[in-house]
Amino acid sequence: MLRNLVTETDLKGYTPKLSELLWTGETDYSAQKEKATQYVFNQLIQKRYDVKELMPELVLRLNGVSLSTNETGISYCDTINRLRLVIDNISNTVSDKVLTLQGSDNGSDNFKDITTITISTLDTIKTITFHDTYKYYRINSAVVSGVFDFRAYLTETVYDELFECKWLVYIFQDMRVSAEDQFDLKMNFYEDMYKELMSKAIIYIDSDSDGVPEYTTGIASITLSR
Repeated sequence: MLRNLVTETDLKGYTPKLSELLWTGETDYSAQKEKATQYVFNQLIQKRYDVKELMPELVLRLNGVSLSTNETGISYCDTINRLRLVIDNISNTVSDKVLTLQGSDNGSDNFKDITTITISTLDTIKTITFHDTYKYYRINSAVVSGVFDFRAYLTETVYDELFECKWLVYIFQDMRVSAEDQFDLKMNFYEDMYKELMSKAIIYIDSDSDGVPEYTTGIASITLSR
């Protein structure tokens, strides 16, 4: 299911000092993020995509069984290069827990550490991107004290750039005073980047929500074959 998982921290890769440009009284760019999210959703819907079938999740662990000791996860095969780890449905007591994402090319041995993520007792969702790609992935839990439960899955990052570029468009649109000023130029730059990304993106369709895409299609074409 399509979700906007990017944060303002992700925007620093485009504009490092973005926080210094906030208007007086503003604390973040959440309003512009909401507009950008709605725009991307609406554009995909207008192109006859069912957003529930987009951004298929490769589930590495389901919540429902609490842990009081370490757990080595089961490995699952990824076929579409999902590069974002998401941890949600978190229930954590007493102390921080550390999760380690591992990858392997055969799914049975030679697992390599890819990244770690620390879960506090206050967290409800955490996410991180990574770049070391493997055919198989698993999530391991380190539980020293307390009880811990969570869901973990991998998802695509192709939509991240769409959300980020449109988010920046709305941010600089609010800042622009006149045509050709620095903010107007930045707004148009990210609008052009957004259009380029949208025209070339490959979309994976998962119509039965099992995490395995049945087919792909380019956004430029709205003719889908099942």
